[in-house]
Amino acid sequence: MFTKLPKSPHALTLDEISLVPAAFSEVRSRLDVNPTVNIFGREVLPIISSNMDSVYSPELAKAVITNNAISIVHRFCTIEQNIRLFLDGTIDNITPWVSIGSSEAEFERAKALNAVGAEVFVIDLAVGNSINALQQYVRLRQLVGSKRIIVSDFSTLEQLKTFSVKAKELSGYCPDGFTIGQGSGSACRTRVTTGIGIPTATMIEQCSSFTKFNGIKLFLNGGIKDTQDICKAVALGCDAVIIGRLFAACQESGAVTWVYSDGRMEKTYKGSASESSYKTQGKTASWRAPEGEEFKIPCTGTVKELLSRFEGGYLNAFNIEQYKTNAEFILISNLGAREANAYGKWEK
Repeated sequence: MFTKLPKSPHALTLDEISLVPAAFSEVRSRLDVNPTVNIFGREVLPIISSNMDSVYSPELAKAVITNNAISIVHRFCTIEQNIRLFLDGTIDNITPWVSIGSSEAEFERAKALNAVGAEVFVIDLAVGNSINALQQYVRLRQLVGSKRIIVSDFSTLEQLKTFSVKAKELSGYCPDGFTIGQGSGSACRTRVTTGIGIPTATMIEQCSSFTKFNGIKLFLNGGIKDTQDICKAVALGCDAVIIGRLFAACQESGAVTWVYSDGRMEKTYKGSASESSYKTQGKTASWRAPEGEEFKIPCTGTVKELLSRFEGGYLNAFNIEQYKTNAEFILISNLGAREANAYGKWEK
């Protein structure tokens, strides 16, 4: 009998596990499957576009919302520009989420965005388990009342527990959500720069045991290479995943676009902790070590085309709750991971 996550002497990545197909499926068509989840009162796909300046644009936000997912506005601009990005990304009275940092100036950003109708706030820090994040959470809670607040980023069960206890002691409320995934993004070098981090599969399973019991939403921030990673992350316990690179590659993204004479299109994707992004943000102190990369990626199509790739049915599940309940995993080797790809294109 398979367990939720196979026993292993080491922490596991998403690449080391595979979902086991059901013994028998009553699902006749993928059209019979409802892949949405309820996040803060909206039935949406469990997919969120990242709050990065090479991802977000009002056009992308509208496309994401129209196609039943969630978008987050980046904060790497002036407050006035941030308000315009937020308002221009709103469609049919559905607003994007907004993000802020931990400084006094970032609290002023929160005030301005709250005044124009923001409903969900993300305290966007590399180290969510910190006094800076806690203090910003407490005063943001006082400002926005019952509006939703998410705190990022975390990696361990103990971090979530500790932050929740302190937040409730000081404000009376736990956060509405946490993001996890320190150092797991495709443009992130945090783990190799600092030596910290928890492999993603183990991290999700441990952290979701706390958030599910306490009614807190859990979001994986980074580490999604393709739709199989979305499936595994959700099956392990995430409510949704936050994606950067895959959305940056969409036509509507805010990334710089390069068009070549042969018709190819590429986008410049950069981590928010990259040297280039630091310069944009005015973070040029000599002691600041970049923890991100910048590189070009092929433009892969539209937001609608990306989101349409997320489907289900192999686990005899008609909805996400059944999907999570029925999920079983096995360990796979590097060769197993290779076999899972369209390896024919590698063969000569």
